[in-house]
Amino acid sequence: MRRRFQNRIASSRLSLPFMICLAAVAWTVRIVGDTTLWPSLVLFALNTGLMIELNNRNVLMRQYSRMMSCSYIAMMTMCGWLLDDARVMFLQMCIIAAFTLLFRSYQRRDAMGHCFWAYLFIGLAAFVWPPVLLLVPLFWIGEAAYLMSFGFKAFFASILGVLTPVWVMLPVALFTGQYDHLLAIIDGLTPSATVLAAFSNPATLLSYIDDKSPLRVLSASVVVVLLITGTVHYIRNSFTDKIHVRMLYQFFMLIGQALVVILAAFLFLPFVDIPAADYILAGIIVCASPLIAHYITFTETRVTNISVMVFMAIIAVLAMSHHAHGMVSLLTHNP
Repeated sequence: MRRRFQNRIASSRLSLPFMICLAAVAWTVRIVGDTTLWPSLVLFALNTGLMIELNNRNVLMRQYSRMMSCSYIAMMTMCGWLLDDARVMFLQMCIIAAFTLLFRSYQRRDAMGHCFWAYLFIGLAAFVWPPVLLLVPLFWIGEAAYLMSFGFKAFFASILGVLTPVWVMLPVALFTGQYDHLLAIIDGLTPSATVLAAFSNPATLLSYIDDKSPLRVLSASVVVVLLITGTVHYIRNSFTDKIHVRMLYQFFMLIGQALVVILAAFLFLPFVDIPAADYILAGIIVCASPLIAHYITFTETRVTNISVMVFMAIIAVLAMSHHAHGMVSLLTHNP
């Protein structure tokens, strides 16, 4: 009886079509307001499909459930400003693809092809946001600790995969004389003068925090709370899953927790030229989706059942508030 509400939602075959319809309504509003968002819409649809594939291929839910993709759609709709930036959506696609390919190397030290392609997507993401390369050591740790597929061959395959996009771009840059993308990667890996000045004058950090949109901060905080809630729930209930699935969830938890720490640091640093927080939040949503999906699907107590309904209400309110705010801004600037 306690799980009736969650089971009806999690196991219903109408859950995903319902969420897709809601996302379609939200996207219609966005496209009407800005017709240049078509690339972001295509990437969002691709990312949703990749999340479904990631769930199906690895059997992350031990019963039929589309909560993983539904959770992804809900959190992305709540954080609607992420949908406006095609670069954020492209980086998120690369992270999902890296997870999908890397998970196929579970306990297979000879799966160098999957390893190479996984890190190649990280290398592609570096053209959009160079600090994403900080995830590479974390992926190595996750491979060694949870996938049991890391070794010297995997190490060299990962290095080769990360550098391949640069090697492909280098001849093009030499031929055309345009080095902007390559120089952007180098600049993105070094602290800017603004960041260095903030360390010498910490008072500037407070003014930077004040510039953050309260709605965005609240939405990002909800995503972090969902990640933490899903992590605690899974740690307490992981014994019900197979060892293979446990390892994959622990990989998600490793990357997700690291991204939360990085996000907390970046929120206090004045990264003006690069929207670092948006890129990090997009990665956190990918890691939080399977954890919160497991929480919604398999929670049993009365308190947790109530918390699921509260989370759903909060996400719905924030999503509507964000889109209403966007429509007001659109009408204000285009009377």
